[in-house]
Amino acid sequence: MQTFASTSVDAAIQAQVQNSVVKSQRRNKIIYWTLTLVMFLPATAGAVVEAFTHGPASIVKIMIALGYPLYLMKPLGVAKIFGGIATSRASCPG
Repeated sequence: MQTFASTSVDAAIQAQVQNSVVKSQRRNKIIYWTLTLVMFLPATAGAVVEAFTHGPASIVKIMIALGYPLYLMKPLGVAKIFGGIATSRASCPG
């Protein structure tokens, strides 16, 4: 037989546990989005440079060394942008 005091104690403990879970989920989302931005922004910035300019000299040298035509930099840059967006949205937590 439970008394009123034990019921209120159980409710208080349950509220603390639920509050702890909410804080943990919030922390995990902050960590996830921070790491996602740390990975996404530099890669996308490089893709934007490739898509909308004539490309940095280092990328031009690599493309020439591999035997690829330079006109492929623009479509590859656009594809990298779309790939970055798709990757960041596909792994989005709850």
